[in-house]
Amino acid sequence: MSKEIVYPKKLFDPGKGISGVSEERKGMPWSQAVKANGFLFIAGQASVDMDGKVVYVGDIVKQTEQTFENLKRVLEEAECTLEDVVQTNWYTTSVKDFFEKGASDVRRRYFKKDFPTSTLVEIRRLTMSEMLVELQAIATLPK
Repeated sequence: MSKEIVYPKKLFDPGKGISGVSEERKGMPWSQAVKANGFLFIAGQASVDMDGKVVYVGDIVKQTEQTFENLKRVLEEAECTLEDVVQTNWYTTSVKDFFEKGASDVRRRYFKKDFPTSTLVEIRRLTMSEMLVELQAIATLPK
């Protein structure tokens, strides 16, 4: 099995760490995406800016939109599109808010047809306490 790390130029680089945090959090031990065996495995995307700081704090709909925009950046770097996504795993701090406030509806704006498989899990907390939603995905690579 061969694998290739994907380094999106228009997205937070975990290798550089989050600015303004302690030195031990510099150089995070994960990649945004990995190509392997015809698939693109995408790390959990969230509503973060280029410095790894959470944006749209408190707004689950805006955070979901930003999460999708970050996902698109990873896909574009790997020459994929949202149509190539075959599986999504969603994590949220409130399933109730995810549906009642409209974050779930955001998915229909980005995935138009032939929806990927999807799992939604409510958890107590995400990596950063300001995060309300995170999205992990798998896409097929172009031939």
